[in-house]
Amino acid sequence: MAADSTRDTVAADAPRAQRFLLPVGVALAAKLILARYLVFGEALGPGALADILIVVALMGFCGALGGQLGRRAGAVLATLASLFTLATVLYATYFGQIPGLGVLGSLDQAATLGEDVAELVAWPHILFVIDLPFVLYGAFSTRGAHHRHPRVLPALLGSSALLAFFVFVFAANAGGSTTDSLRTSYTHGITAFQISSIAARQPTEPIVTTATPDAAALTQARIDELTLHRDGVRKDGAPAAGSAEGYNLILIQAEALQDCLIGARVGGKPVMPELEALVGESIYFPNVYSQTGRGNTADAEFIVNTSLYPGIDEPASLAYARKAVPGLPTAFRAAGYESYTFHTNDIRFWNRNQLYPALGFDRAYERSFFGDEELGRYGASDKVLFDRSADELLGKAVGGTRFYAHVITVSAHSPYTAVASRGGLDLPPEIAETPTGRYLQSQAYFDQQLGRLMRELSESGLIRNTVIVIYGDHFGMRFGDQTPAEKAFRAELTGHGYTRADLHNIPLIIRMPQDKTPRRYEEVLGQVDIAPTLADLFGLDFSAPHFGRSAFVDTPSVMTRGADPGTYIDGDAFYVAGVTPGQDRRYVSASQEKIAPGVRPARLGNTKRLLELSHAYASSLPERPDATDEVGIIPVHVGREGK
Repeated sequence: MAADSTRDTVAADAPRAQRFLLPVGVALAAKLILARYLVFGEALGPGALADILIVVALMGFCGALGGQLGRRAGAVLATLASLFTLATVLYATYFGQIPGLGVLGSLDQAATLGEDVAELVAWPHILFVIDLPFVLYGAFSTRGAHHRHPRVLPALLGSSALLAFFVFVFAANAGGSTTDSLRTSYTHGITAFQISSIAARQPTEPIVTTATPDAAALTQARIDELTLHRDGVRKDGAPAAGSAEGYNLILIQAEALQDCLIGARVGGKPVMPELEALVGESIYFPNVYSQTGRGNTADAEFIVNTSLYPGIDEPASLAYARKAVPGLPTAFRAAGYESYTFHTNDIRFWNRNQLYPALGFDRAYERSFFGDEELGRYGASDKVLFDRSADELLGKAVGGTRFYAHVITVSAHSPYTAVASRGGLDLPPEIAETPTGRYLQSQAYFDQQLGRLMRELSESGLIRNTVIVIYGDHFGMRFGDQTPAEKAFRAELTGHGYTRADLHNIPLIIRMPQDKTPRRYEEVLGQVDIAPTLADLFGLDFSAPHFGRSAFVDTPSVMTRGADPGTYIDGDAFYVAGVTPGQDRRYVSASQEKIAPGVRPARLGNTKRLLELSHAYASSLPERPDATDEVGIIPVHVGREGK
C-alpha cells in the first residue's frame, strides 16, 4: 500500500511541475511579445515565432525534469530571461540597438549610468518583473513539496531537447547580420539574434602584422579600395600642407556637441555665441558625423587619435587596451612634441588607465590633478578643466615644450543636470525641464567656459602659436523619446524636423593662429578624418594604416559608424538601415533633410568590411611592454544612440 502511494506521488510530480511552468512560460512569451512592441512598434512580425519557440523549448525541457528540480529550473530561467529582456528593451530604447548576450553580461557596473537609464523607465517596464516574486516563491516554497527524485519522462525530455537544438540551430544561423541588430532581431527574433551574437563568425579578412615589410602599404591599399579614397587636388582656400608645423595644438572634444546648435536661436538669442564667434575666424566643417561604437566618448578619443574604427563588440578602450596603437601622440612625438590628455574624471572610467598608454600619451591629467572643485557626476566642471589645463599648458610653453593637448569636456554629459542651472538660456516653460531643455542649458554653459578659455589663451599670449580645434564626440539629443513639445521645439531650432542625420552630425572647427579668414567647407567627414587632417596641417608622418583622409584634399569617401554598420555615409547621403526595408532612411548629408527611401547603397557591404578590417589590424598590433591585466570601470557596453 505504501509502495503504491509512493508511486502515485512520484508520478504526480511531473504534471505538477508542468502545471506550474505553463503560466510561467505563457508570461515569458508575453514579455517577449511586449518587448517587440516596445522596440519595433508592433507585437508580432516574422521573428515573434522564433522567440515563442525558444520559450516553449526551455519550459518543455524544465517540465520534463519534473518535481522541484523542474519548477526551480524553470523559475530561474524565467527570472533571468525576464531581467535580460527588460535590459534589452531599456538598452534598445536608449541606444537604438539590440544588445548581444555578451553586452548584457557587462551590466554589472551599469549603476554609473543610473540617472541616464532612470529617465527611460516607464510603467510598461514593470510588467517584466511584477510576477517574479510569485514565480520564485512558488518554485522554492517547501510547503507541500515532495523531497523525492522525480521520474524523468524520456519521451518529453528527448522531444524538448530536440526542439531546443533545432531552435538554437535556426537562431545561430538566422541569416542576418549580427551587426545589423534591429533588422535581424525583427526578422529572426530578439532571442534568436542574441543567441546568434555568441556564435557569430569572426572576420575573415587576413590579419596584417607589422612584421610584414609591406604591411602598411597592403593594408592601406585595401582600406582605400573600400573607402574609395584616392589622391585628389587640394581644396580652394585650404591651408597648405605643413602650414601649422611648429605650432602647439589644443584639441577640444566637446561632450555631446551637435552641429545643429551652431546658428540656433532661442528667443532671438544665440545658443552658442562664443562658438559662433570662433567659427567666424576659423575653418568650419558643418557636415561631420560621429562614428563612435560601444564606448562613445572613449571611442571618440580613440577614433580621433588613430583614424581607426572602435571595437566591433567592445569599446576600443577595452578591445585594444594592451596594444601600442599608432596615432597622433606617436606622430607628434616623432616631430619633437609632447602629448597630454586632460580629463577631470577618474582615469579608470572607461578603462582610460589603459587607453591612454595604448595611444601613446606622455601624460594623462585626471581627477587627482583637477581635484574636487565644482565636482559633478563625471568630474570637475568645464570651468575647472579649462582653467587648470590652460595654466599647465602655459607653463609647458614657457619652458620651451611644444605640445599636443587633448582636452575632454564633461559638464554637458547626460542626463544634463550638472550645470543646467548655469546655462542662462530663457527657454519656454514647456521645454525648460525636459531633456532637450537641460541639454541646451548644459551646452550653453560649455559655450560660456569656452569663451573664458579663449580669452585666457589670448591674454597669456599662448593663442598666438597654438592651433585650436573643437569637435563633438557624439549626439546629445536622443531621437526616440521626444515629447510633442520637444519635437516642435527641435524643428524650430534646426529649421526642419529633427532627423537621425541631425542626431549624429557634429561640428569640426579649426582655428589657425595667424589666419582668421573664415572658411566653410561642406565636405562630408567623419571622426576618422580628424587625425589625417591634423597630420596634414602639422606635416606629420601619418603613414600607419588609417581609415580617414585629410579634409583639405578633395576625394570621395565611404564611412560608417562603429556601432552601426547599417549606416552608410558618403558625399551625397546619410543612410540608416531601418527595421524593415520600407523603413530605411536616407538623408541629404549637407542638409539632413529626409529624401525618399530608395534602394540600399550599392556599397553598403563595404561598411561591415571597414569595421572588420580595422578590428583585424588593431588586434594584430604588438602589445605594450607595460600592458597589465588591470581593467578599469566599464559602465556598460553601449551602442548606437547614447552613452
